[in-house]
Amino acid sequence: MISTVLVVSVIIVYGLMGQFRDIYRNELLIKLSMTAQIVSNNMEQDYLDDVEQPQHYMNHSYQKLWSAIDTVLDKDYEFSGDMYCNILRYSQDSGGYALLYLDNSIGTYYPLTEDETQAVKEVYETGVTLQSDIQSETGSYIYVMTPIIGEGGEVAGVVSVGTLSSVINGKISAMTGQIIIAMIMIILAIMFLFGEILSFFDLRDRYRAGRRTSQAPVPMHIVRLAVFVTFMAFNMATSFLPVYIIRFVREDMGIPTALANSLPMTLNLVFIGLTSLICPKLINRLGFARLAAVSSFIALCGDLLMACSVDYSMILAGLVLNGIGVG
Repeated sequence: MISTVLVVSVIIVYGLMGQFRDIYRNELLIKLSMTAQIVSNNMEQDYLDDVEQPQHYMNHSYQKLWSAIDTVLDKDYEFSGDMYCNILRYSQDSGGYALLYLDNSIGTYYPLTEDETQAVKEVYETGVTLQSDIQSETGSYIYVMTPIIGEGGEVAGVVSVGTLSSVINGKISAMTGQIIIAMIMIILAIMFLFGEILSFFDLRDRYRAGRRTSQAPVPMHIVRLAVFVTFMAFNMATSFLPVYIIRFVREDMGIPTALANSLPMTLNLVFIGLTSLICPKLINRLGFARLAAVSSFIALCGDLLMACSVDYSMILAGLVLNGIGVG
């Protein structure tokens, strides 16, 4: 059974990762397309035409182009922190070249590779946005090229916005780790529940056999089931107790806030452990039914006291009583 669960889990994780990769890639392309379109709308053909030679870099037009990009792709924001942006142009004489880089690392005309030149030429000819991948000396990229439409309706340049493909791989790796941890927890929970079910039927058979040879056998299968249900409900409620307790913690109590917030829960667990040590003797003396009724009443009193608490001391008393009853 465990091997079957493991195989199914691996298949599910593999399928989810493939779907997540496609979904994330599409969302990333939408993000790049929107950014490229915004930058394209802020470009003016006069500024592009005014940067024709290397000495024109850092002139007024170049600064305007740079400012238009830098305003959209602010590296201080997570949205654009992993993106780059280039302004590209194409002509029959010069071919494809980069006019401006976001990181300002070029500063001169920079010829494009053959694949990049072909992509820019395609955008010039079609006037539509191009989405693609590219492998270069600096890494693998996913990018979007959007045309800059001039005053006469012709393509005056191309905005290329992209990011490293490793960004997708990093997201996939992080998501894979989270899913694997979740799957391990699910498998452990299934194994635990399966073990509890087997133990219940085993103890039930022993109880039935004991009734034939003993006058008053202890129904341990009922005890185990009651303990399991009690602690499951207790742990679910305990998850929210720190949020409830902190409402009654004051700065003038003379102890650190973290200690005051954790002390009631600590005392609760201490009394659960202490009373569980004497539980077997009490069962033999009082019987299972009477002890279950008494412990339930004590735990109920503790829960009611916590529900009606108006100060920190009532919270402490309530959790102590709850610990005695649960233990």
